[in-house]
Amino acid sequence: MKLIRGILDLVMAGFLLVCMLLSVPKLWGYGIYTVTSGSMEPEIHTGDVIYTMPVEFQELREGDVITFSMNQGKTTVTHRIQKIDQKNRLIQTKGDANKENDRTWITEKSILGKVEYSIRSLGYLALLASSVSGKLFLLAVFMWMVAAQIAVAAIGAVCGRRETYVYQKKES
Repeated sequence: MKLIRGILDLVMAGFLLVCMLLSVPKLWGYGIYTVTSGSMEPEIHTGDVIYTMPVEFQELREGDVITFSMNQGKTTVTHRIQKIDQKNRLIQTKGDANKENDRTWITEKSILGKVEYSIRSLGYLALLASSVSGKLFLLAVFMWMVAAQIAVAAIGAVCGRRETYVYQKKES
């Protein structure tokens, strides 16, 4: 019974850790994005979650990995800076796995942030949690874990209960 309880506690802790990794960094100003293509492999993989921090244009350097928006904000891209045009405040980027630089130069206003961290494969859960049905599924999983913990605790209490007898001498 202790093993089952330990496994359930570990799974619940993992679940809560994932929830925290997908939400708490926003409190410190990080942008959280899921990578959906392999253009930055081998450094950043499809399914990774990346954490970006807004940065001033003059702080950016060639070689930095940035996240930016394209197509009037409909597309979010993460690529490495290849060239910086300080005069016109434009940046040319390239995905590490791509052979050529991106054709479109990025404006200062399009930059969402500089990539600070990434976590491998966490993006698959983030994508699941981004839809209503995914949120309902994760809520159901959480409720089942709570119910399982309650059931295991109740079974442990019933099976682990030992009756003790207190004998008293009758005084004659």
